[in-house]
Amino acid sequence: MALLYLKNLIHPSREYRRLIDPGSYDLEETFDLASAGPSTPSRSSISDEHDEKAYHDGSPTPSPSPSQSQSLFDARLISAATIGFSDGLTVPFALTAGLSAIGTSRVVIYGGLSELIAGTISMGMGGFLGAKGEAAAYTATLARTHTTVHTSPHQTTALLTQTLSPSLPPGLLSPLITHLLSHPPSCISFLMAFHHHMPPSSFSPRRAYIHGAVIASGYVVGGIVPLLPYMVVHDVHRAFRFSIVFTGVVLFLFGWVKTRVVGERSVLGCSRGAVEMLLLGGFAAGAAVGCVRLLKT
Repeated sequence: MALLYLKNLIHPSREYRRLIDPGSYDLEETFDLASAGPSTPSRSSISDEHDEKAYHDGSPTPSPSPSQSQSLFDARLISAATIGFSDGLTVPFALTAGLSAIGTSRVVIYGGLSELIAGTISMGMGGFLGAKGEAAAYTATLARTHTTVHTSPHQTTALLTQTLSPSLPPGLLSPLITHLLSHPPSCISFLMAFHHHMPPSSFSPRRAYIHGAVIASGYVVGGIVPLLPYMVVHDVHRAFRFSIVFTGVVLFLFGWVKTRVVGERSVLGCSRGAVEMLLLGGFAAGAAVGCVRLLKT
């Protein structure tokens, strides 16, 4: 997990920044047209007018095109899979690389499988408990926001002003705040999404189980990769060399695919993400091997 954080800290993508702070980007994009002026209607308003006209006319509403449909990838699930796979790829490799310096292939396999089982359970439980904690925080924040909106108009106005003022001109700020204050459910939803950065779709009750299962599955898939050479090659030193090459290739491909999935389209950007993942994974493995060899001497 620390490896993934360090990689995104070095080379953050727009989608990663959107994931860790979704409200700032959503709010900025929501009111871009407002600051540009009323001359060009937005695509969503055109769609709403078309749907309303079709409803009154009784004609069926056409289904959205693939480009207008919701993305097939959930950003949080991509993050969970990335965390599980990156940890599963680097931690068992570092362990097996260290054990290869002092044991046989059988010792490496048994130690690697033991770590893989324990790590899978630990990562799955961590993802599950983390998602449950987020859901509990969402419920508490929703209750607090509900109380604030219904009992303290002045505090609610201050929260709305704080949220909207960086993105709206003064001429639009006051009417929008007045409108939201007159519609408490809309005001609560707005504050949860844009002030607290907690959209309800990200905190469904079943997300904890899905989140834990995705992280655990990613850890299993990643953890099998560095163990495969030891299961095929009986000479531990040859297996170690094959494991280095195999894991390095998978680290590079994983970094490329992960960078591509989160939104990078240029070959240079994907290559940079792949090389960073390879270097960070290699550093973790090299540190483990070096420590074991140092203790052995």
